[in-house]
Amino acid sequence: MKRLLQILAALVVITIIGMIVLLAPRFRNMSSEYGTAQAIRDLKDYVAAHEGQWPSHPDDLGGSYPTGGDVVIDYTISSGEIVGHRELLKTAVRPRSGKFYTYPHYDELLDELYAIVLEESQSEQGVGGQPATRPRVGD
Repeated sequence: MKRLLQILAALVVITIIGMIVLLAPRFRNMSSEYGTAQAIRDLKDYVAAHEGQWPSHPDDLGGSYPTGGDVVIDYTISSGEIVGHRELLKTAVRPRSGKFYTYPHYDELLDELYAIVLEESQSEQGVGGQPATRPRVGD
């Protein structure tokens, strides 16, 4: 009976260690995924505030997303490229690993970001090639 309990305890320990080994990459990447979600929110704010322009340097976003950090942002891409090729957003802003294990809303956030880039780019062009003007609050 004592031997059976020892075997059972060893199996439980082995199972727990196995689960930790299998789930460790997902937990390690979690901060990068949620950091990427925040970066997309910050990009939405930046693009809306800068008439559709994509940031060209980490300092444009307050230095929160440096080159080589957990969140990859392509600072060489332009808003025009994004408008022409929506799929570029998947490589323009992503976690360092390139995969999302735990964050379920990545595609939705990218859709929202794309809509803002598109809207701002179109309002910048205006109608008939004339720059668009936006109504101000209180007008």
